[in-house]
Amino acid sequence: MSLSYKPVKINTNPADITVTAEQFRPTAINYIARINGARGPYDQRIAESLIQSIQNQGIKEISKFDFELLANQFFNILHFGPITNLELFMTENCNLACNYCFVRGKRPKTMSWKNIIASINFLVFYSGDKQLLNLTLFGGEPLLEKENIFRIVDYVEKLEAHAGNKRLSISLTTNGTLITEEVLKRTKGKINFLLSIDGNEETHNASRKYKDGRGSFKKIVSKINLLKKYQPWLGARMTITPETVHLLCNNVIYLYSLGINQFLMGLAMDLEWNNKALKTYEEQLLKVGKFYISEKKSGQPMRIILFEKDMKGIECHEHQWGCGAGRNTISVNTNGDIYPCSKFLGYEEFENDALKLGNIHDGITNIELRVKMSQITNDSFPGCASCNEINACMGGCPADNYYLNRNLYKPGKAHCDLKKIDNRVLRALNNDLDKL
Repeated sequence: MSLSYKPVKINTNPADITVTAEQFRPTAINYIARINGARGPYDQRIAESLIQSIQNQGIKEISKFDFELLANQFFNILHFGPITNLELFMTENCNLACNYCFVRGKRPKTMSWKNIIASINFLVFYSGDKQLLNLTLFGGEPLLEKENIFRIVDYVEKLEAHAGNKRLSISLTTNGTLITEEVLKRTKGKINFLLSIDGNEETHNASRKYKDGRGSFKKIVSKINLLKKYQPWLGARMTITPETVHLLCNNVIYLYSLGINQFLMGLAMDLEWNNKALKTYEEQLLKVGKFYISEKKSGQPMRIILFEKDMKGIECHEHQWGCGAGRNTISVNTNGDIYPCSKFLGYEEFENDALKLGNIHDGITNIELRVKMSQITNDSFPGCASCNEINACMGGCPADNYYLNRNLYKPGKAHCDLKKIDNRVLRALNNDLDKL
């Protein structure tokens, strides 16, 4: 591995001491041993590789701060692989008060421009030799910070020119109420907007309300035609609750009729799913699947990620449990602290050092947590050993698991019940799905 580029600006401390070429080796070994918790042959091999890479660039001396940041990057990439996805928490604030939002106790905290730049640089810096990177602007409602979003678009253009072969894809999850023609023009088609909308007016307004109790449905729907003018392919993030699950198929058909092309259907896992709600979900999901198959057979522009999964692949997850959180994906909060994903930092109870990976100015230093997130297999879930779905399940969302059970490796009951339904429906539709 070679450090073939430097970020636009490493966060150098001008008062920092200088590390000379003779000090590279002991400084590298000591730093890597410190964050890794042990000194051993593996630490020394990583240190030697780091030194060789620095010397290949003709660097004879470097500030200790920058040297340790390079060592942190080198250690993490070699040990865990590159980071290619960054979720940027632009603000904790929101103009809505959705009753199932995982961002607990919203506060008017926003990310400074300094931390925004440092976070984007961090993604490029820790991406190793990967060329295609993903930046997701998240919140709260990120469009409350629209001026900084415009600046991000300009900055990414300059960064791509500076970083050579790196390309950053930007997406933004929004409740849609603040979308305007100005926003769409000034983002220059560089941002893919994902709309949070749950279905028809009854379904959507049951949860997605303004702070004064008004429903947000009419405001959001009024923006769809404008959004599609600039972004013809439009995705929706639907949140499904036990109270609205009976309308799931009708809601998908309705949103599709409005011009939504892609559906990310998220289940509210921290709510109680009784037997009646579970039965209804299975019936509705089967109907959605049949509608999807019908539309795809006729060549219509539609995607539902759940139905694009190959059951053969799903049933061999022995070594692919968990998601990308803390592996190739990180999330950064308004303070610049790094978490495995946005859900971890959304739950305010998680804002503690045990579940924080590090900080964008110092690197990823909680190696124990990164090991836990990166080495999840079905063996990590002893409570799942007797489950028939053990090889067709990815162990649940680690953040949900921890929120519900204070254990990364213990899924909640709702996950287990709903995952079994997903798999039963996929198996029932498998022959038709294979023909698409």
